[in-house]
Amino acid sequence: MDTKSATILDYHPSTLNRVKGKYYVYVTVPKSLEHLFTQKQIRRSTGTSDLKLAKQAQHAITQDIYQKLDAEARKEVGRAAAEEFRSKKQKEEHYFEILQKFADAFVDSFSEDLDGPKQINVRHDFRFDTRWRSQLLDIIERTAAELAFEGNTILASVDKKYLHLRPLADELSSEDAQLFLDKFRPPEERLTTILKQAASTSTPDTREGESYGDEGDLNESERAFSSLLPAYLGSSKWNDKRLKSKTAAERQIRSFVEVSGDLAVSRVNKQHAYKFSANLEKDGKSNKTIKSYVSAVASMLTWCEQNGYIDVNPFVNLSLSAYGPPKKSFKPFSKEQLTALFNLALPAQERLLLEILISTGMRLDEAALLTWEQVKERDGVPFFDLTDALVKNHGSAREVPLPDCLTLPERGTGRLFDYTLDADGKASRRASRILAEFIKQVPNKHPRQVLHSLRGTLKDLLRDAGVNRAGFAGGFNS
Repeated sequence: MDTKSATILDYHPSTLNRVKGKYYVYVTVPKSLEHLFTQKQIRRSTGTSDLKLAKQAQHAITQDIYQKLDAEARKEVGRAAAEEFRSKKQKEEHYFEILQKFADAFVDSFSEDLDGPKQINVRHDFRFDTRWRSQLLDIIERTAAELAFEGNTILASVDKKYLHLRPLADELSSEDAQLFLDKFRPPEERLTTILKQAASTSTPDTREGESYGDEGDLNESERAFSSLLPAYLGSSKWNDKRLKSKTAAERQIRSFVEVSGDLAVSRVNKQHAYKFSANLEKDGKSNKTIKSYVSAVASMLTWCEQNGYIDVNPFVNLSLSAYGPPKKSFKPFSKEQLTALFNLALPAQERLLLEILISTGMRLDEAALLTWEQVKERDGVPFFDLTDALVKNHGSAREVPLPDCLTLPERGTGRLFDYTLDADGKASRRASRILAEFIKQVPNKHPRQVLHSLRGTLKDLLRDAGVNRAGFAGGFNS
């Protein structure tokens, strides 16, 4: 028999056994699917006692059994995805309940400080990367941090508007904190940690028995990274930046502190940059990623220079080209792999999203956030209007034409997809997790063939068809 299919699908090759005068084809059920069947082997009769005829029928019967295993495997993926969705949905609802409490309390207490709306529905309003939202989250973090650790500014002012923080912190159970840590990322992750520490602090201006005095008594040259980081993140530099950029910078700076120690900023030198780069290289980071981490630290040191904490930023004119391998590009899918992907039993929502990705070249989050209001038409040509959307950069605010092969469902209102949003107002995290389960089933998949490979795949298909970049600028503006 042809065992090629068995190798590709990771199924056992079939065997031919004579039972009561007739030959039967046997296929062992894979361990991962045993719980879906009553027996460990699937048996089908060839209907003949002639060995030669039985061998001729074996291949077709084997393929039929493999198809049955395929069908059950797809059902299992769908069931698992549905169960995961229900579980995540419950957790996300609870997350928004917690966040709503904080939003309500702080909007009431800081009504004079906020330039945004005085009533906030976090499920809706936190979708958008607005300045007031970042402002609100910054106030929450700063208030919690000062109450938990510093105590020399807020508590000294005896301002009643801060007194609600401890009851809110006390309401966070360990399960609630884990929810923030597992499902969501900074600033919620930082906020949760701070609040749990605030709730467990016996006195507001002490920690582990140490008394914290006024940091103004310290010499500026002795200021450590950790003590300056909150002020740096709260500076005007970040007013017009996306929250995602700010939280990524904090993560990278804290990584530097873990490697180099909590140094006084005045004692940092170029060797610390190279040591940090070497450590990131050991962790498998690419050269581009290493430069991004070092750049985050360098930006903070520039701020320190501008504010008189150091004389000169030492993280300038660095030579980092030797650290880390070049970033590996994604590999496109072959036409056969695309056919296999779209032949899967895809749910309607995932099929539509994949069709949009492969036919327009849009990024995942751009597509997952689409609303019906963005579906427009001009001169008979339908297009997605991303000019006012939450996109990667200014050049990505564009109009994306819809090809004839893409058929949208009957027009509705609101969003095209119901993927849940994270605190940054993006939906790619949830959509990626669901679609990745189907990408894994693509036969002969290379490790660098991932969901984002669809974008490069379309570029290659268009190039092979003689369509130049200018001819499809709507889909591929950077």
